[in-house]
This record gives sequence, structure tokens and C-alpha cells, in this order.
Amino acid sequence: MAKDTAKKAQKNNEERLKLFVMITAVINVLFFVYRILWHHNSFSGWNWVGWLLLLGGEGWTLKSLTEYAEPTFDQMGRIESCPDLTALEGIASYMQDILWISWFVHVGTMFSDWFWLVYCVIPCYAFYIAYDNMLKPLLAMRAGMKGGGGGGGSPQRAGSRSERRKQEQMSKKPKPKAEKAKPRARS
Repeated sequence: MAKDTAKKAQKNNEERLKLFVMITAVINVLFFVYRILWHHNSFSGWNWVGWLLLLGGEGWTLKSLTEYAEPTFDQMGRIESCPDLTALEGIASYMQDILWISWFVHVGTMFSDWFWLVYCVIPCYAFYIAYDNMLKPLLAMRAGMKGGGGGGGSPQRAGSRSERRKQEQMSKKPKPKAEKAKPRARS
């Protein structure tokens, strides 16, 4: 049963990777014909750099997806397990997102150079993930160590001297007792 699932996943991965390669090739051919050959007068040196960046990013992503999707075989040569690219989990999902964004930028930059700004989404999202998963917990842990690490369960004190005095005075004042409401006489 598990081997049937692995075989099915391998077949799905092969079809999906062929589709990704075909889409990448078609978009690059269209980009080359439309933007470089037909509108060559508006294609500057920075556009060459950007196009090569997109080609490199797409090639790296396709290569990484291909390596990720490779099945593992047992000693007899039978498929043991195979990750499923259609499940859209983990790193495979991020790599497919990079492909989609690269394709969008490719198509968009055929018509306007402002679409290069969309490509900034990838490093911004990577920074957000790094901050959320690594830097934020590290900063929270560091703030916890500063804020009263050896106090033995005592509450944290306020920062300035005047704030501490206010808190001490508030804790010393007796709390007013609530008065009982007297019923009014009707006239």
C-alpha cells in the first residue's frame, strides 16, 4: 500500500516537473522574442542582469525541486518512499512559490520594468520567516533574562524611580470600602 502511494507520488512529481520545465521554457522564449528581439531598444544592461538573475533563480529552483522529488529505493531497487510535490508542504511549497513569482515577474517585465519590484517579495518573505522563527524568539529570551532573571518569582519592578514610588504608595494606601446603598424613602 505504501509503495503504491510512493509510485503514484513519483509519477505525479515527474508530470509536475515536466510541466514546470515547459512553462519556464515557454515564458523564457516569449520573453526573449518579445522583449529582447522586438523591443531591443528599451532593453538595457540592467535588464540583462535581471533576466540572467531570473534564469538562474528558476534553474536553481527547478534543480532543487527535482532533487527533492527523487524517490528512495531499497536494496532490491524498488521504490521505498517518495515525497509528493503536490502536497505543498515545507520547502517544496516555498520553491514552487518562487517559481510562480519568477514567472509572474518574467511576464510582467515584458511590458514594464516596474514588475521587477515584485521580485522583492521573495527576500522580504525570507526575512520575515527568519525573524519570526529565529530572531523573535531569541530577542524574547534575551528580554526575559534581562527583566528579572534571578528574582525567584518576584514581580518585575517598574523602570524609573518615580514609577516605583507611585507603586509603593498605591500599595500602602488602604483601599476604600464600598458603602452600602441606603434605600430611599418614597414620598
